[in-house]
Amino acid sequence: MAVSTPARLTSVIAEFGLGNNLKAYTDADSGGKTGLGLAQFAGATVPAPSWSMGNFTSQSNKTRNSYYYSNTLTATVTNGPITLTAGGTSTYKRFRVNGGSLVTSASLATGTSTLRMRIRASSSYSSTKTGTIAGTGNTSSFSVTTGGGGGGGGGTTSCLSVNTPIMVGGIETTIGNLVAGNQVTSFNTPTMIDETDPTWETWTEDDISDGGNEITNVIRADAFLVGAYIRINGQVECTEPHPFLAQRDGLWQWIRAGVLEVGDNLYGQDGSAIPVTNIENITGQLEVMDVGAETVDNYFAGKIDGVYILNHNK
Repeated sequence: MAVSTPARLTSVIAEFGLGNNLKAYTDADSGGKTGLGLAQFAGATVPAPSWSMGNFTSQSNKTRNSYYYSNTLTATVTNGPITLTAGGTSTYKRFRVNGGSLVTSASLATGTSTLRMRIRASSSYSSTKTGTIAGTGNTSSFSVTTGGGGGGGGGTTSCLSVNTPIMVGGIETTIGNLVAGNQVTSFNTPTMIDETDPTWETWTEDDISDGGNEITNVIRADAFLVGAYIRINGQVECTEPHPFLAQRDGLWQWIRAGVLEVGDNLYGQDGSAIPVTNIENITGQLEVMDVGAETVDNYFAGKIDGVYILNHNK
């Protein structure tokens, strides 16, 4: 006849979460033994691992052959661990788990983890490439569609290195981790011209002490690979067209990296004027991020001697 479950079996059931999935344990099964062999578990059902997460937001009108990051989503794993693998039609597909390194596969434990994907856009106009993250029972996808010929979107190369430091919500991270919706610090003055006015780049001011720091919203964060870039004071890396708030001949103005000069001053988040002492033009690949911000069109990112400097998003 059936007897109460021996203490050893009770502990095993608790440890492995097998619950009532075991067959009844009888006197005949136990044979009076205190040890437990695998044969006694022949009727057990072990739950399979599974995971759930929706699809990433699709992106369109993007530049050919460029790299793009998805938004960040939360994956929920049950009965882990479970292995997730990158796939899809893009020639390059990787993903990050909890903000870590880019990988092609990863093992996720039971619970929640954040995932963000990165894929390469098509080399053709008006073409879609996809990346997927797949595991038992679920696949989440991310798609990027290039713009049409004659000026498909996203072509700006006014960018900072993805490794550039930036503050988001009081926590320092890097430009490469930005997503639309993040809030960052900007600077505004009563006379500064908005980028919707084509003359924004002609703005100058000898005294900006009436300005102040404000919060602005990230509306775009697209990654690219470039073949040449500029390094300023050995500490900030950007593309040639990238604009900084700089002081030259006593006037504050937007000056692009390609025409900065030693002796110009960059504007620091603490209100200081930071001298440009060295400019290097470097040939070689660099992963950069094109960041858009509204309603103020600029943001502090990149440090020179520990102080954040002001960048325009145009």
